[in-house]
Amino acid sequence: MAASGRLRHPCIKRPPTLDWFIAPCNGVTTFAIGGGARLVGDNVMQLNHIANRLDSRYFEIVVTMLRSKLGFVELRRTDRSIWLRQPGTNVDLQFSRSDTAHRDPDKRRSQVSFLSDSPRAALEDLAAWARAQGMQATVGAYSDKEFFLDAPDAFVDFVIEAMTPDLAEYAVEIP
Repeated sequence: MAASGRLRHPCIKRPPTLDWFIAPCNGVTTFAIGGGARLVGDNVMQLNHIANRLDSRYFEIVVTMLRSKLGFVELRRTDRSIWLRQPGTNVDLQFSRSDTAHRDPDKRRSQVSFLSDSPRAALEDLAAWARAQGMQATVGAYSDKEFFLDAPDAFVDFVIEAMTPDLAEYAVEIP
Protein backbone atom coordinates (compact mmCIF):
# COMPACT_ATOMS: atom_id res chain seq x y z
CA MET A 1 0.00 0.00 0.00
CA ALA A 2 1.46 3.37 -0.96
CA ALA A 3 1.97 5.93 1.78
CA SER A 4 1.73 8.88 -0.58
CA GLY A 5 3.25 10.72 -3.54
CA ARG A 6 2.30 11.16 -7.18
CA LEU A 7 5.21 9.63 -9.02
CA ARG A 8 4.55 7.98 -12.35
CA HIS A 9 4.55 4.56 -10.76
CA PRO A 10 1.53 2.26 -10.34
CA CYS A 11 2.13 1.66 -6.63
CA ILE A 12 2.26 5.29 -5.52
CA LYS A 13 -0.82 7.44 -4.97
CA ARG A 14 -1.42 11.09 -4.09
CA PRO A 15 -1.27 11.92 -0.35
CA PRO A 16 -4.30 13.39 1.41
CA THR A 17 -2.18 15.21 4.02
CA LEU A 18 1.41 15.83 5.08
CA ASP A 19 3.44 12.71 4.39
CA TRP A 20 6.59 11.16 3.01
CA PHE A 21 6.10 8.97 0.04
CA ILE A 22 6.99 5.30 0.51
CA ALA A 23 5.50 2.29 -1.25
CA PRO A 24 6.27 -1.42 -1.34
CA CYS A 25 5.48 -2.80 -4.78
CA ASN A 26 6.21 -6.21 -6.25
CA GLY A 27 8.92 -6.99 -3.70
CA VAL A 28 10.68 -3.64 -4.22
CA THR A 29 10.34 -0.54 -2.07
CA THR A 30 9.94 2.84 -3.74
CA PHE A 31 10.83 5.72 -1.52
CA ALA A 32 11.36 9.46 -1.59
CA ILE A 33 11.82 12.09 1.03
CA GLY A 34 10.95 15.58 -0.08
CA GLY A 35 11.97 14.70 -3.62
CA GLY A 36 13.58 12.02 -5.82
CA ALA A 37 12.37 8.43 -5.84
CA ARG A 38 14.38 5.26 -6.17
CA LEU A 39 13.78 1.54 -6.30
CA VAL A 40 15.82 -0.69 -4.03
CA GLY A 41 16.08 -4.44 -4.31
CA ASP A 42 17.17 -7.05 -1.80
CA ASN A 43 20.93 -6.75 -2.40
CA VAL A 44 21.58 -3.04 -1.86
CA MET A 45 21.37 -0.75 1.13
CA GLN A 46 17.88 0.44 1.92
CA LEU A 47 17.13 3.76 3.59
CA ASN A 48 16.10 3.24 7.21
CA HIS A 49 16.13 6.61 8.99
CA ILE A 50 17.20 10.22 8.84
CA ALA A 51 18.92 11.75 11.88
CA ASN A 52 18.84 15.37 12.99
CA ARG A 53 19.69 17.25 16.17
CA LEU A 54 17.35 19.05 18.57
CA ASP A 55 18.39 21.41 21.33
CA SER A 56 18.07 19.48 24.58
CA ARG A 57 15.87 22.19 26.12
CA TYR A 58 13.21 21.71 23.41
CA PHE A 59 13.63 17.99 22.72
CA GLU A 60 10.43 16.81 24.42
CA ILE A 61 8.38 19.72 23.08
CA VAL A 62 9.34 18.93 19.46
CA VAL A 63 8.70 15.21 20.00
CA THR A 64 5.27 16.03 21.45
CA MET A 65 4.53 18.29 18.46
CA LEU A 66 5.38 15.55 15.97
CA ARG A 67 3.32 13.01 17.88
CA SER A 68 0.27 15.16 18.58
CA LYS A 69 0.11 17.24 15.39
CA LEU A 70 1.43 14.80 12.74
CA GLY A 71 0.65 11.42 14.29
CA PHE A 72 4.22 10.17 14.70
CA VAL A 73 4.72 7.09 16.86
CA GLU A 74 7.68 6.52 19.17
CA LEU A 75 9.64 3.43 18.10
CA ARG A 76 12.64 3.50 20.40
CA ARG A 77 14.25 5.85 22.90
CA THR A 78 17.61 6.17 24.63
CA ASP A 79 18.87 8.87 26.98
CA ARG A 80 20.15 10.86 23.99
CA SER A 81 17.90 9.94 21.06
CA ILE A 82 14.44 8.98 19.89
CA TRP A 83 13.23 7.20 16.73
CA LEU A 84 9.82 8.18 15.36
CA ARG A 85 7.69 6.99 12.45
CA GLN A 86 4.62 8.46 10.84
CA PRO A 87 2.01 5.71 10.27
CA GLY A 88 1.95 4.48 6.69
CA THR A 89 5.64 5.15 6.11
CA ASN A 90 8.74 3.05 6.55
CA VAL A 91 11.46 5.66 6.90
CA ASP A 92 12.08 6.80 10.46
CA LEU A 93 13.18 10.09 11.95
CA GLN A 94 15.84 9.95 14.61
CA PHE A 95 16.38 13.00 16.78
CA SER A 96 19.34 13.34 19.08
CA ARG A 97 19.70 15.78 21.96
CA SER A 98 22.29 18.47 21.34
CA ASP A 99 23.77 21.09 23.63
CA THR A 100 25.63 22.95 20.88
CA ALA A 101 25.07 26.69 20.72
CA HIS A 102 26.10 26.78 17.03
CA ARG A 103 23.37 26.96 14.40
CA ASP A 104 24.42 26.28 10.83
CA PRO A 105 23.59 29.44 8.86
CA ASP A 106 22.80 27.22 5.86
CA LYS A 107 20.46 24.85 7.75
CA ARG A 108 17.49 25.75 5.52
CA ARG A 109 19.11 23.49 2.93
CA SER A 110 18.59 20.53 5.26
CA GLN A 111 14.91 19.70 5.64
CA VAL A 112 12.57 17.16 7.07
CA SER A 113 10.12 17.47 4.20
CA PHE A 114 6.41 16.73 3.89
CA LEU A 115 3.80 16.96 1.16
CA SER A 116 0.60 18.91 1.74
CA ASP A 117 -2.23 20.33 -0.34
CA SER A 118 -1.94 23.47 1.84
CA PRO A 119 1.72 23.58 2.93
CA ARG A 120 1.80 27.13 4.31
CA ALA A 121 -1.32 26.59 6.43
CA ALA A 122 0.01 23.25 7.71
CA LEU A 123 3.28 24.87 8.80
CA GLU A 124 1.50 27.91 10.27
CA ASP A 125 -0.52 25.48 12.40
CA LEU A 126 2.69 23.82 13.65
CA ALA A 127 4.29 27.24 14.28
CA ALA A 128 1.28 28.40 16.32
CA TRP A 129 1.40 25.21 18.38
CA ALA A 130 5.15 25.62 18.97
CA ARG A 131 4.75 29.27 20.02
CA ALA A 132 2.00 28.27 22.46
CA GLN A 133 4.59 25.92 24.03
CA GLY A 134 7.10 28.78 24.41
CA MET A 135 9.22 28.07 21.34
CA GLN A 136 10.11 30.74 18.84
CA ALA A 137 8.81 29.55 15.44
CA THR A 138 8.52 31.22 12.06
CA VAL A 139 7.31 30.16 8.63
CA GLY A 140 9.14 31.27 5.51
CA ALA A 141 8.88 30.49 1.81
CA TYR A 142 11.26 29.11 -0.78
CA SER A 143 8.60 29.66 -3.46
CA ASP A 144 4.82 29.90 -3.74
CA LYS A 145 4.67 26.08 -3.38
CA GLU A 146 7.48 25.38 -0.88
CA PHE A 147 7.55 26.63 2.69
CA PHE A 148 9.64 26.01 5.78
CA LEU A 149 9.17 26.14 9.52
CA ASP A 150 12.16 27.13 11.61
CA ALA A 151 12.29 26.96 15.37
CA PRO A 152 15.81 28.38 15.64
CA ASP A 153 16.33 27.66 19.33
CA ALA A 154 15.15 24.05 18.91
CA PHE A 155 16.18 22.89 15.40
CA VAL A 156 19.98 22.67 15.38
CA ASP A 157 20.68 21.53 11.82
CA PHE A 158 17.41 21.44 9.85
CA VAL A 159 14.03 23.04 9.18
CA ILE A 160 10.67 21.40 8.54
CA GLU A 161 9.56 21.84 4.94
CA ALA A 162 6.13 21.39 3.41
CA MET A 163 5.48 21.54 -0.31
CA THR A 164 2.63 20.93 -2.71
CA PRO A 165 2.35 17.37 -4.08
CA ASP A 166 2.80 18.49 -7.70
CA LEU A 167 6.46 19.20 -6.87
CA ALA A 168 6.88 15.46 -6.35
CA GLU A 169 5.63 14.69 -9.88
CA TYR A 170 8.77 13.72 -11.73
CA ALA A 171 9.01 13.07 -15.45
CA VAL A 172 10.89 9.86 -14.77
CA GLU A 173 9.70 6.38 -15.61
CA ILE A 174 10.33 3.98 -12.72
CA PRO A 175 10.74 0.43 -14.04
